[in-house]
Amino acid sequence: MLEISAEIPFLRTSKLTFLVWDETPGSLESWNGDDGITIFFQTRRTRELEFRFGPPPWGIQFPNNRFEYPYVSVHQISSNKYLAKALSTASEGKNLFVIYPKSLEVEVRSVFARLEYLYDDRISPDRISHKFGLTGKTSSIPEIVSGKTKEIETKVLSFPPLELVGSSGKTKIRQFELTTIGVGENGSSNGHHQAESYLPSSESSIEKESVVSEVETDPNHPYDLIESSFASDGGDFQSEPADSNDKKRALGDSPSIENKPIPESKDKQSDVIESGLAIESNVNTKFSLQLKMMGVISLLFVLSVASIIIFASFYFKRSIELQLRDNNIRIAEIIGSKVKSDILGVVEKGRQIAITLTTQGLPEEDRKLLLKTFFQNDKEFIYLGIFEKRDNILVMKREVFNEEELKKSAVTEDDFHAVVNRNRDELAEAFNGQAVLLNSSPGFVEPSFAIAIPTAENGELDNALVIIVKLDKIIGAFSKKGIETTFLVNGSGTVLAHPKEDLVLAATDLTTMPIVKTMLTSAPSTGQMSYLDEELGGSYLGSFQKIGFADAGVITIVSEEKAFADVYKSQKTNLYIAGIGLCSALIFVFFFSKTITKPVLQLLT
Repeated sequence: MLEISAEIPFLRTSKLTFLVWDETPGSLESWNGDDGITIFFQTRRTRELEFRFGPPPWGIQFPNNRFEYPYVSVHQISSNKYLAKALSTASEGKNLFVIYPKSLEVEVRSVFARLEYLYDDRISPDRISHKFGLTGKTSSIPEIVSGKTKEIETKVLSFPPLELVGSSGKTKIRQFELTTIGVGENGSSNGHHQAESYLPSSESSIEKESVVSEVETDPNHPYDLIESSFASDGGDFQSEPADSNDKKRALGDSPSIENKPIPESKDKQSDVIESGLAIESNVNTKFSLQLKMMGVISLLFVLSVASIIIFASFYFKRSIELQLRDNNIRIAEIIGSKVKSDILGVVEKGRQIAITLTTQGLPEEDRKLLLKTFFQNDKEFIYLGIFEKRDNILVMKREVFNEEELKKSAVTEDDFHAVVNRNRDELAEAFNGQAVLLNSSPGFVEPSFAIAIPTAENGELDNALVIIVKLDKIIGAFSKKGIETTFLVNGSGTVLAHPKEDLVLAATDLTTMPIVKTMLTSAPSTGQMSYLDEELGGSYLGSFQKIGFADAGVITIVSEEKAFADVYKSQKTNLYIAGIGLCSALIFVFFFSKTITKPVLQLLT
């Protein structure tokens, strides 16, 4: 279980919360710490107490952000001070959660109190001790080191980076390299002196030299640290050799020794060198003027040409789409009007045959002659039958066949009876006063369709006329022309006529097609839509026109890929032209920019 303490303002940039861990894995596995950055505080003792920000113990998975830093002694002031500054930068505006065992209560508070003071030594040590709950306990502030005056020596310290580990990976935070001015054992001053100079690590190409400045000692200062100023504009630190009198004067030990004046020419020379280095560091930019000009021209060219291509393609595509929609609906209306006329003509001729069959008193020879003449003139008619309904069963009263067509197609009378029996329920709808239109192709050699209409005998609608007609009567209107595909479906969504004959012979159900489903459920007789057809694959523009007979309708579809082929071809051509133009512009700018950059570089030299 984690016992959470109150928040403590830390480093003036973040807030710190101590969490006491009961050293059970379950409590760590339940801790997510997604509101801030977690620190797993751990210690060890070698010759002195060392601490680190380590990984979760026992290999527990912790995906959220946490800090890691290797073991460092509590007495290494420079490393601790670097860690404090790195923490202040990396945790700015965030919450820090420090997880530690109960046995490390004093150590963890002491370490973070030390980091707080190293970050800002203007704060009273007593206030820091009270802030971190160390009143009456071991002080977090180290004792003043007293000893002999030491010689000033310089060295550059490089510390391991503070690492931020989390779901996005591991990030190393190394912002400073520390230049220290150490003190040897010549002289009699008290105190341990260090001068810190934080240099950007990216300036590794410039030789780092330390600056010997005047050192002030204060026996009341808790850390007895000396901080040197930051390097400005990436310039080099320069140091001049100091004799023994200068060293003593810098340490405040021999005020009676006169200061040796530094010649003014050296100061001026140093200023010139420093300003020259500053100019040189500013001139060495990441990208040359030539590359910048090429980049700007390329960006402007690409943006302008891309905008033209996009807008031109958009309006071109929109114009073609409007034309296609208008063309689709017009085709559907024309073919629908023709199909309706043909089917109504079939129905009217069927009624005449029915009258011929049911007329009483007509000699049988005259009846056969009339039927023979009719079938010779309309060879598409292959069957006609009159049925009555008895106990919900269709009972045939009279029927007639086109004998000549039966001989040519090898279709028998039993095949027609099978069609009637297979569609008995649908044909029975004619007794309710409704016209029925069916696909009668299955079982036949060639495509055909059946029509059932109510007929009157003895003044009542008690009979149904069933007509089977070859599809040649209307198939001419549905032949494939251009990129459009036009077909006919009945009120159940079954295809009656289609350019693909195999779909008609199989009486394919097309209700899964979005445009067919829309037509069957739509109240208006005409309509159009854009849709994605998963079976055919791709996007389509579709239009429909109901013919006004048996809820059948004519549908026209066109693939957008084929419809907009000219648009896509135009886009590709424009892209090729844009690429050629961009290459030409880059070549021109490349040579033109030399006429600008070369004189500028000569002037700079």
